[in-house]
Amino acid sequence: MNLPDKILICGKWSKIVYNKNHCHGSYNLNTKKITVGSKNEIDIKEILLHEIFEGIMHERSHRFTAFESGNDGIRFVMDHPEMENMIKDLSIALESIYGV
Repeated sequence: MNLPDKILICGKWSKIVYNKNHCHGSYNLNTKKITVGSKNEIDIKEILLHEIFEGIMHERSHRFTAFESGNDGIRFVMDHPEMENMIKDLSIALESIYGV
């Protein structure tokens, strides 16, 4: 799968990297680097969308970490108008890489 080099998330460019040894996704919020990896192209698309949307939620302050460790400790809090704004951000992000 051809991945873009970068994506615009909430007005900030993030680098996108494919790592064949990485079997999931990650988004370093400090360095603005998304890493995805999988042998299945459908998984790569889902992983990339997951990381983009999570980045949007973080930038809009809707992503919080509870006391549990790992991904189970991450919580997302928003109302419907806030979700609509995040969908607009997702649309802009996808436009920045696909021109859609």
